[in-house]
Amino acid sequence: MGLYGGRAMKKVLLAGLLWSVSAMADETPTVEADVVDPHVAEDSECASREKSGCSCGGIFFGGGIGGRFASNTATLYPVNRSGDFSGNLLTGSLVFGGGRCLNSWYVGGEALLDVAKNKNADVHLGNKVVRTRTGGLSTSLSLRCGHCNAVSGLMVYGKFGFTHSKVEEECDYHTVNASGFAPAFGLGVEKRVSPKFSARLDVEYMASRKKSNYYLKAERGRSLNLRALIVHNVKSN
Repeated sequence: MGLYGGRAMKKVLLAGLLWSVSAMADETPTVEADVVDPHVAEDSECASREKSGCSCGGIFFGGGIGGRFASNTATLYPVNRSGDFSGNLLTGSLVFGGGRCLNSWYVGGEALLDVAKNKNADVHLGNKVVRTRTGGLSTSLSLRCGHCNAVSGLMVYGKFGFTHSKVEEECDYHTVNASGFAPAFGLGVEKRVSPKFSARLDVEYMASRKKSNYYLKAERGRSLNLRALIVHNVKSN
C-alpha cells in the first residue's frame, strides 16, 4: 500500500499541477497587434469629412443659370457724341475646377463659362447709327478661397480673377471690338445638400474695358454677374 499509494499520490499531484498550469494559460490575456487596413482608414477619413458637412476639397463640375447687368457706351468722334446701351443678359453657366481643404479653409481654382443669346442694339448719335453686339460666350478664370463651417456645411468664399465678355460696335464700316479679359472679383456661399452635391450662389463684379480707333470708341461698362449653381463633387481629397 505504501509503495503503490506513493505512486498514486504522485500521479494525482502531477495531474493537479498540469491542470493548474493549463488553467492559468487559458486565463492569461493575449495581446494582439492592431493592424489598420489603409482602405478602411481612408474610408473612415472620407466619411468623417462628409459627416462634417464641408463641401470643399476635391474636383467638381456643375451648372446653373444667372444674369449679367451692365451698361455699355458707344462714342462717335465725328459728331463728338456718346450713348449708352444695355448689356443686361440672361445666362446659362457651366463651372468646373478643384481645390484643397486645409482644416476648415479652402483654396482652389475654377473656370466658369457663361452662354447668352447674342443681343444687338442701335445707338443713334446725331445723324449716325452705331450698331452694337453683346452676348455669346464669356469666360471667367478665378482663384477661390473660403471658410467652411463643419456644423452647418456652409462655406463662405471670396474669388479673384479675370473675366472675358464680348462688346462690338460698328458705324460707317468702322468696327471696334472691346471684347477681352478684365479684372473681376466676387463673393459667394456654398451649401452641401448631400455627400456629392452642393448648391452655390455666386456674385461677381467685372471691371470695364475700352477700345477705340480714330472714328469710334467702344466701352464695355462695369458689370455685375449673378449665378445660381448646382455643383457635383466628383472626388474629395
